Amino acid sequence: MKKYREYSSPDEVETTQFIAHPNRANTFLPVHRRSLRLPDVDYASRECLCFATFNLHPRCGIRLENEVAETAWRTLNLELEKMKCDVLAICLMPDHVHLLMSPSGNGETINDLICCFKSTIYQAVRREHDLHLKWQTSFYDHIVRNEENRASEIELISGYIFSNPERAGFNNYPYRRRS
Repeated sequence: MKKYREYSSPDEVETTQFIAHPNRANTFLPVHRRSLRLPDVDYASRECLCFATFNLHPRCGIRLENEVAETAWRTLNLELEKMKCDVLAICLMPDHVHLLMSPSGNGETINDLICCFKSTIYQAVRREHDLHLKWQTSFYDHIVRNEENRASEIELISGYIFSNPERAGFNNYPYRRRS
């Protein structure tokens, strides 16, 4: 078992996340998370084309359906316009969101954008429906890096995103688009 250094106050902990020690009062342990992002990719670059998926937490108890989906879809699209992201495909499903996008190039990373989308959708749903969404902590991403087959990979991914509702059994699904 890995042994972590113990700290006597939260201010001493070297990481931004920590937990109280399960057996010792007034003792804290750091929480280290391994980054899921590629080290050699500039996630803020306009050329960074990313297929991202973020999910509602399994124990959330709320689905993005009916009026809640309308609010989430409107909010997500307004936020995308405001951030000036280049969106090639998007689909809001009852329990997750798929995006194929590039950042605006103004300094925000894909991670910043996803956090902003989660937060903004949460706030709008809370304000309009008095519901509290709970998102999973991180998100899944795939960076399109193959320059030779970039166009075919974009078509494949955007097709996957756009056809997601049919695979789930939804017909005439309104919460999707592709450019």
